[in-house]
Amino acid sequence: SVPGAGYGIIVQKVETEDGSMVEKGINFVFVDNDYLDTMEMEVIQGRNFNPELQTDLEEAILINEAAARILGYGEEAIGKKIEFGVNPDGDPVRSTRVIGVVKDFHYASLHNPVDPILILLADSPLRNLSLRISGDNVAGTIDYIREKWTEFCPTFPFEYTFLEDNLNDLYIAEQKIAKVFTYFALVSIFIACLGLFGLAAYTANQRTKEIGIRKVMGANVTNISTLLAVEFTKWVLIANIIAWPVAYFALQKWLDNFAYQIDITKNIGIFIVSGCIAIAIAIITVSFQAIKAALANPIDALKYE
Repeated sequence: SVPGAGYGIIVQKVETEDGSMVEKGINFVFVDNDYLDTMEMEVIQGRNFNPELQTDLEEAILINEAAARILGYGEEAIGKKIEFGVNPDGDPVRSTRVIGVVKDFHYASLHNPVDPILILLADSPLRNLSLRISGDNVAGTIDYIREKWTEFCPTFPFEYTFLEDNLNDLYIAEQKIAKVFTYFALVSIFIACLGLFGLAAYTANQRTKEIGIRKVMGANVTNISTLLAVEFTKWVLIANIIAWPVAYFALQKWLDNFAYQIDITKNIGIFIVSGCIAIAIAIITVSFQAIKAALANPIDALKYE
């Protein structure tokens, strides 16, 4: 089994603190002796599976911290009895005891907290072979693995994925939303720039005489450009101040879909940076018309009707 897929849920009978057995529906995965080492998972209580102990196959089980908490085991999980599954005759498929507690790891999407999970040794080959590679010469490594796979399993096609890709697939919906928002944001910025450009041209045209008088009185290009740019910038700033609470509310509602999330109040710089970008875009948009008006001949401006 691999994180992100390959786990199921079944009703188990678990030992309680008073020694009685109660039924609980808990997720489970089948693994081999090298699974925890390959995935670099940490055993914080007890031990890992031992390939030299044949009894581990039928009698040993690992649980994660979440399972230890939910089942009320705390620091005394080792040795607790868990009956896995039920045969047609009513007897458990396996009668196991906890040999170790694994540090919590995410085996599903971050939309949910880490749920309890039981880890058992598989008594037959599974669907997946997990390999940890160094990352150097990935293409050559995959070719080598393909060669060995064909040597040992010629009747099965060699298919592979990277774990990071499997985990990314858990967030396809978020990736699609990000693309949609990106496209709409670009369209919105383009339309807003067109509006600003037209409004700047109209404003400069309406203030032609004023600009001419200011130039005659000694105003330079920088003064006049700044005058027109500031007029639009203040409205963009006001728009940002109005938009920030709305954006905060929308982001918080979206983050509520995840069990683990950032604190937006500690990342207020995001809003400040977005506001600065909006103001910069506005200044760039209107600066063409502002500079054009500032460079106009003041005599023509004074003659303008």
